[in-house]
Amino acid sequence: MVPQRFRDFDVYAIVDDDLLVSGKAPPLPAIPEGEIGLARDAVQTNTHNAAVEWTGNTGFVVVGPNGADLLLEAYETGDDPSVWGIADQGALNAVAWRRKRVHEIDQRWNFAPILTYFVSGRGWHTWSTSRRYRASYYLKVAANPFSQERRLLEASWGCHLIRTKTPTFFDRFLP
Repeated sequence: MVPQRFRDFDVYAIVDDDLLVSGKAPPLPAIPEGEIGLARDAVQTNTHNAAVEWTGNTGFVVVGPNGADLLLEAYETGDDPSVWGIADQGALNAVAWRRKRVHEIDQRWNFAPILTYFVSGRGWHTWSTSRRYRASYYLKVAANPFSQERRLLEASWGCHLIRTKTPTFFDRFLP
């Protein structure tokens, strides 16, 4: 766990490998002592855990040393299928909400274009099965400066490229 291995930090930003942080991002948000900072996930309809007021996306997590125990507890507890998302998202939301230690951060830290696409009713199957379709979507966003997704992307501080092959792409350039 990052906070246990690197103890000399005042704040930790734990960022998925498919989330790109903008150079225009402001300083990390202040998180109340002992809490964990999460951005509200775009999808809120699939969580059935009564303790979870809203589902936080764990692609971008901000936490101080006194909130790091939540990370360890979530790791030890494991996934909670009553919270939408995979692995750490279910686990961390369930633990942090049960202990009432969640702080909402601005969604611009964790903007996921695909979730905007998904919640607008355009489906998941084609997106999740076709690389060509995903590539064409991002090219359309890049080419159309007037699209809603483009405006949201330009306003974001973190772009979560869910289901892209970013790590595989960069592997080509690493020894």
